[in-house]
Amino acid sequence: MAAAPERPEVTLHFLFWLFCWSNLGLKYAGLGVADLELHGMAEGVSMEALAQDAADALLSPNLLLRGRSKLALQARHTSRALGQLARRET
Repeated sequence: MAAAPERPEVTLHFLFWLFCWSNLGLKYAGLGVADLELHGMAEGVSMEALAQDAADALLSPNLLLRGRSKLALQARHTSRALGQLARRET
């Protein structure tokens, strides 16, 4: 595929985009809901305790200083998901 002389970066970006999407398609073909289930939880693990630990981590000074940083957002979503699991468990 020859690049257009005026905009060679467009072809490069398109080829990269094509590679990424075809790679994702091949990598995750056949992935189902069962593949995303939690399998590593030991019997008797308290989801409430995990949710509380995640909530406590949200109050750490490091996260409070960062505000809307990626780390703070991930911690917030993890805490919310663990809370939902704890409520579903009880």
